[in-house]
This record gives sequence, structure tokens and C-alpha cells, in this order.
Amino acid sequence: MPETLEQIAVVADGFEGRFAGDYLAGVNASDHRPAASCKDLMKILGGVRIDPEFLAAAKALVAEYEVAGTHS
Repeated sequence: MPETLEQIAVVADGFEGRFAGDYLAGVNASDHRPAASCKDLMKILGGVRIDPEFLAAAKALVAEYEVAGTHS
């Protein structure tokens, strides 16, 4: 199972992979800062225009990350 957004962007298909790639591109282009936590990621996403399906993918990735027992 991928553990970083970089890995997800490479191996995940569908909205999860596209979301991870777009998120990383936004950080690299200084469109938004990196998220410090899952809660912080959702706060950042609340301040940017995002496709509803990408938001759903972000929520799914956050839920998966939290279930895996990593930092939230």
C-alpha cells in the first residue's frame, strides 16, 4: 500500500491518484502550503476551488490514512 502522496500519485488510478498529483503540483507551484495533518489538509482544501469528486477522493485518502494508524 502506498504511504506517501508521491507514491499514491504514481500507483493509484482514478481520483485518488489524480488528487495526489494535483495536490503535489499545488504545493510545488506555491498555490497552497503543505498540509501538516489530515485535519489541516481538509482546511486547506476548504480554501481552494476543488472538484467535488476530488474532495471525495481527499476525504477517502484521509480516512484510509487515519485507519492505517498513522498521524492525523
